Formats: sequence, C-alpha cells, structure tokens
Amino acid sequence: TNPWIYTHARAALNRLATSASRPDTATTHRGEELLPSVTSSQRWDGLIAVNSIQWKALGLETVEAQPQTEPIRLEVNGKTAFDTEAQIQIRPKFTSLIDKIYVRVGESVKAGDPLVDLFSEDLASAKSAYETKLAEWEHDKQQLERSRKLKASGARSEREYQDDLRDERRSFLEAKLAKDKLLVYGLTEQEIAKIPKEDGVQKGKMTMRAPADGVVIQKNVVKGNLYDITNVLLVIEPLDHFWVVGYVYPQDASRVSIGQDWEIRLPFLDQTHPAKIESIFQEVDPDTKTLKIRTRIPNLGGRLKADMLVGGAVLIPPAPGRTVIPRVAMVATDGADYVFVQVSDSGRTARFRRQPIRVAKEYHDTVIVSEGLRPGDLVVSKGSLIMNQIYEDAKITQNGMPL
Repeated sequence: TNPWIYTHARAALNRLATSASRPDTATTHRGEELLPSVTSSQRWDGLIAVNSIQWKALGLETVEAQPQTEPIRLEVNGKTAFDTEAQIQIRPKFTSLIDKIYVRVGESVKAGDPLVDLFSEDLASAKSAYETKLAEWEHDKQQLERSRKLKASGARSEREYQDDLRDERRSFLEAKLAKDKLLVYGLTEQEIAKIPKEDGVQKGKMTMRAPADGVVIQKNVVKGNLYDITNVLLVIEPLDHFWVVGYVYPQDASRVSIGQDWEIRLPFLDQTHPAKIESIFQEVDPDTKTLKIRTRIPNLGGRLKADMLVGGAVLIPPAPGRTVIPRVAMVATDGADYVFVQVSDSGRTARFRRQPIRVAKEYHDTVIVSEGLRPGDLVVSKGSLIMNQIYEDAKITQNGMPL
C-alpha cells in the first residue's frame, strides 16, 4: 500500500464532503457517505461499494481483461559457439610421412586449399597397382576388339570370343577397384589422370586439401613425423553457421520446448536473427546453475565469431484462459498479487471484490495473468492502490487487526 496516495485521496474526499454539506449545494449525500463502504452491516462479505460521487472523487477507471493473443517474451542471454557436430577431422587414409604443412591454427581455408603434403609407400603401391590394372584392361579391351572382328569373319570361335570378353570384364573391374581405392585415399579425378606421367618418387606424394570452407581450430601435425589412420592431423570448423547456446533459469525450464520461436539479438552487430529451439539440455550447468538451450544461425556476411555474447527472447505461445491487464491494475500485498473486479453495478452503486491472481509474466505496462481472471472481467485500472487501502482498512475494522 501507499500511504501518500491514500492520504491525498482522503483529502480529496473530505473537500468534496465539505462542498456537499453547504446549503447552496444540492445533494442527498452526507460528507461521511463519500468514502466507499463495505457492503454488509453484519459479517463483511469482502465487497466494496462505490457510488457515483465516490467514483468521481477517487478518479476510478475500469478496463476489461483481454485474452492473451501475443506470446510471452522470455528473455534469454547466451553466446555463440562452434558447431562441434559439423567439425571436420583431417586424418591420413594410410601411413604417411608429413613433408609440408600449409596452414596454422586460426587460418581460414577454402574448399580445395592445400593443407599438408605427405609421402607414403602405401600410396605409391596403390598408384602402381592402378597403373598395372589400367594397362591390363587396355590390353584386354584391344584383344576383345580384335576377337570381335575375327569372330565376325569366322576366324575365331564363339568360345574363344567369350573367353576374351570375360578377360576384358575382369580386368575392367580390377582397374575400377584400383581407381576406387585411390578415390577413397582422397585423390581427385584430375590427380588420378596424371598418375601415368609420374615417376617413382612422385607416386608416393599427395597433397591433402580442405574438403570445405572453414577455419583451422586444431593442429596436431609436425613436419617429418609419421602418422597413421588413427591420428587427427587437423580440425576444421565450418564457418557457414554457428551454434547459439542460451541459458534458462530452472524456474522457467517448464515453459520452454523444442520448436519454440527464439529471437536472437546480436548487440555487437545490431542484428536480430529468427530461429527455433533445436535442443534442450537435460542437466543444469554446475557453474551457471541454468539449463542450456541451443539452436543454430547462419553466419551472414561472415561476421560471427565463437564465444560472442548474445541476447534475445524465447517466444512462449499464448495459453488458453490467460488474460492481459494494465500493470497499474495489479496491487501487491504481503507477497500476493490482486486486482479489484467489478461484480455488480446497479447504476448508482458498483461493487468490487479483491481477487487474487497468479502472474505469468509482468512487463512495465501490462501483466499476463494465468489464473484468477476471465476475459471480459472488469478490473479497476486507475485507483487500484486506493481501493486496496480501503480494503485493508475494512479488514482491520472487521477483525480488529491486520490479517
């Protein structure tokens, strides 16, 4: 309650009462009747009666409680982070000796950029095997063509022709398998096409290239060292998007769900990105004592970095039965929230009940009420503090002490 407001309201009522008691003032109301009264001479039923003169003196206004149509904005702070699920680990496909390193941690790379040069006997053997199988297939293919012509002239039997056909198909398959092995090793079609022109030393060399755009975030490779397929040489983080991790307090955890709209504000860029909650962590962070939610946003313009602070809000959809009232209509007493609801109006006197409410969200000018009001209920929007003081005075009068 606000004693200052109530004192000035009393003063206004007293001035009106004095005016009403003058001989030249035509009124049927005595000065003492200008204050709102309780509605029962016996046990008080909790209602406050206000006639038209009292209404004017108090400056009361009422407003209808409106159904909630806009989502609740749950403010959420967070930060950007690398998408660890999209990280690319660069590993050798065979035992390799590192001959040259092209990148360092923090450097950006484009798809196709060289990362490391390596040398491998396994690679040289695979290239030689491919070259051998390719030559065998070329031989068998030419033999098949000759066999077809001889068969057409009657100089070669069907059985001999089928043997040549079977040899060509076998050598073709073996050459294809040898080429596939090189593709698995990471060679491109262009590099494979150059193999017949390479000498013995060149056959053991290979340049590993970036498979996608990104930034090198980890480097575990040293020139001259030997590595196998179990070793991670480099880790590349794609930069086309980032995770955003938000922090939700435990008391709000039940209000968020996967798929809800999430407006992410990037203060340093003066941008807002629409997103949706993609995942909700199932444990409270031991350091921040908050629940983490996560989504991803595109790195438009390439200006995002990891660990940048972000703001924003999760938009909680309107719930059936919730209402919206002006902030000034709500009063708080002893840790509880109330409004004054008009229960009747005879034309001369209106009656009000103090109604407890449960607040879902409070803003600077409005309140979203989850329990205690229905759409269309008339509530006191101006003068609620004065009404609450009158209500408290009536309780003291009835009970002899504040409740």
